Amino acid sequence: MKRLILILFLCLFIQNNLFADLIGFGEIKLNQYNVNRFEKYLSETIHDKKGGHNQSGIGLVFAISEDGQDSGYYYCFKGDSCNPDRALTDTIRHCERNTKKNSGVKKKCRIFAKKRKIVWNGLNKTIPKGFDVKQFLDELGLVSHEKPPENIEEEQIKQLKSLLNQGIINQEEYEEAIKAIQ
Repeated sequence: MKRLILILFLCLFIQNNLFADLIGFGEIKLNQYNVNRFEKYLSETIHDKKGGHNQSGIGLVFAISEDGQDSGYYYCFKGDSCNPDRALTDTIRHCERNTKKNSGVKKKCRIFAKKRKIVWNGLNKTIPKGFDVKQFLDELGLVSHEKPPENIEEEQIKQLKSLLNQGIINQEEYEEAIKAIQ
């Protein structure tokens, strides 16, 4: 009996430590794009237009890149009972795929929120339903107030040139990306 209790205790202890490594920490500022995505994550609106009867539901886990520029989330289909701890690694992988797709650079993502609770830096602050999400995030100091570039095409070309200069992409990939922008 003592062995069984010890085994259960160790399993729970190890499981909690594994999840702790997935939670984000450090200074973070969400850009306006990710503030909007977080608002959508918390809403019960349509998340996936191609999802058929699984197109809407409630936010389960929200992950964000450590620089606050990209994100990804999973939602629980309407009517289902879901456990956020089971979706942590999938959400992080989804977020990291988004960062690679959007910026061409692989960035680490970490868990920002589980359901309505912000867990980044151990905040454990629950956003009340009906509360202004942007205002809540702003009061916690989690919103970047940088203005987006006025000429997005020019900014994208600068970023692509930087990736080319760093050797992250080659000349052919650079030229294909420029054609896609213009």
